[in-house]
Amino acid sequence: IGFVASTLYGGLPMLVRKLRQGYPDVDIQLVELTSMQQFAALKSGRIDVGFGRIRSNDATVARTVLREERLVLAIALGTPLAAQAGRVGLKELNGQRLIVYPKEPRPSFADHVLSLLRDQGVQPAEVHEVREIQTALGLVAAESGLCLIPASARLRNDLRYRLVDDARATSPIILSHRLNDNAWYIETIKQLLAEMYAEKPPWLEVEHNVFPDTNAPGAGTTGGGQRQKMRTP
Repeated sequence: IGFVASTLYGGLPMLVRKLRQGYPDVDIQLVELTSMQQFAALKSGRIDVGFGRIRSNDATVARTVLREERLVLAIALGTPLAAQAGRVGLKELNGQRLIVYPKEPRPSFADHVLSLLRDQGVQPAEVHEVREIQTALGLVAAESGLCLIPASARLRNDLRYRLVDDARATSPIILSHRLNDNAWYIETIKQLLAEMYAEKPPWLEVEHNVFPDTNAPGAGTTGGGQRQKMRTP
C-alpha cells in the first residue's frame, strides 16, 4: 500500500488495522510515496494500491475520490490572523509569507495550493518550499509564515487553525490501483472504507470533509475517462 504522509492523520491507520485483523495471513506492507511516485509504483508492480492527493490523467491507473478534505490555514499564536474568529478568505493571504510542501517531486500538494491562490489572484510576499508538513508547521510556529494544510493534520497545539472560506479549497483523498485489476483486496479495501465511513470516526468530521455525490457525474474518476462511484454512506 503506497501512501502520502498526510493520510496517516485520517483513516489509513484504521484501514490497515482492519485489514490485518480480518486477513492475518496477508503480508501488508506500507510504503511512503508521493502521489506521482505512486503512479509509477503501481505500473511497475511495486505497490498494488495507493492513497494520494494529486489527480492524474494516466489512463492505466484507476482512481476513486473518497472525499474532499477541507483546507485550514495554520497560523502562529499571538499574530493578527490568529486573533480573528471564524473562517479565513484566501485573499487574506495576499502579501503574506507562505510556506508550502513538499518541495519535490513535482507536481505535488504545493502546486495544488499555489494554483488555488493564483486562481484567486493572490500573490504571497514570499513562498518558502520545504520537504514535509512537520517542517512547514514548525516554521509557522516560529512565525516564519503561514501554511495551508488538510484539516486532519491540525495536531500541533501551539498553532491556531482557521478553516478556509472557499468551496474549492479542498484536497482530495484518492484511492488508486491498476486499471482492470480485479484482485480481491481492492474490493475488500473499498468495502472496509465504506464501513469505516459509516462508523463516522472523529477524523471524518462533516465540517472538514466533502463527500462525493454518488448520483452525480464525476463522483469518482477512473483511468480511461470512465466514471466510478464510491459506495460511501
